[in-house]
Amino acid sequence: MSDRTDYRMPDARIDKDAVDPGGSAKRQTHASFFADLNIETFVASENKLLAARHIQLIDELCKGETGGNLYNQDLREWCERGYICHVAWKGPDKRLVGGLAITPGASTVELVGMGVAPEAQGEGVAGKLLRHAIRDCQVRGHRRIELDIRLYDDGLPQAPFRLYRGNGFRLEPGVKAIPIGWGHKSRHLWLHKPDPGGMFRSRVMSLNLATAITPKSNEETPDVP
Repeated sequence: MSDRTDYRMPDARIDKDAVDPGGSAKRQTHASFFADLNIETFVASENKLLAARHIQLIDELCKGETGGNLYNQDLREWCERGYICHVAWKGPDKRLVGGLAITPGASTVELVGMGVAPEAQGEGVAGKLLRHAIRDCQVRGHRRIELDIRLYDDGLPQAPFRLYRGNGFRLEPGVKAIPIGWGHKSRHLWLHKPDPGGMFRSRVMSLNLATAITPKSNEETPDVP
């Protein structure tokens, strides 16, 4: 884990395709990209190697300054608590191109660890992963999914906001203030420039699974309406 790539791309974990969903040419490109794309769901403790690869992707995209320390904390917690991981991979070598995780819970669960590899951004991977996870949560009987989205001085980042909103998530009232270095769970909010005052600010988005309508796995839909 010592060799880490700093991609220097704010919110690199979010699929850029959320910004612009349109065009038949883009849909054809997505269809070609999806030809050998597979999404796998597993409990972190039952496939630690794949969970480790997922966390390594997030670690690289989020540029964790403390290196392997955060990676090890994540891997230990994901396995001990039984996080449900959804990862996307391509080709016979199972090249990991994206993933997200769902925390364990009965009624309400949290979406964390959303990441898309730079070479796969713009291909609709984030939306496909998100809809897959939503369907899985519905099957497991969960009622609500929550997630944190970073709040900047000029507002919410539009790419992730439109991705989540386009898949049924809605903003909850209020703003969360998280001290810098508060913990590895907030690492997906860390970027190059922290907010003034030693705090990160975020908004909560939630999805009511009882009313959520998600497309079938073989349907191609845009990441935003």
